[in-house]
Amino acid sequence: MIKSPPFLAGNSSKRKRRVLFSRAQVHELEKRFQLQKYLTASEREHLATVTHLTPNQVKIWFQNHRYKMKKQAKQDAKASLGQDAPQTCDSSIASDPGSYGFGRSILQSLPTSPSADSQPGLKTPEGGPAFGKPW
Repeated sequence: MIKSPPFLAGNSSKRKRRVLFSRAQVHELEKRFQLQKYLTASEREHLATVTHLTPNQVKIWFQNHRYKMKKQAKQDAKASLGQDAPQTCDSSIASDPGSYGFGRSILQSLPTSPSADSQPGLKTPEGGPAFGKPW
């Protein structure tokens, strides 16, 4: 006999079922969220009593709602900047690493051999920059 997976309806698994909040509960939670994004333990207890939820359900709802609002604000900001189109790479930059501003230009500005005063006894490869390691 084939067992049905634990997530199918009608199966008595140990996992808790998802609780759907009533419109009145969601309305109370959203009304309070507009006033306060974070609740103290006593405020959470009071709101739980008013909405007939557990304090843990209120806490999780507030966490999820903050994340949802943050995600929505990020999407709204992206849309207002017109960044909905996919970003493309400028192949001229990718093909020449020295054009990034930190590639060859820095190496070219370094002295090819140290002065006798700055680092006595340091040997450098022919024409290579001196980085303090004698390789």
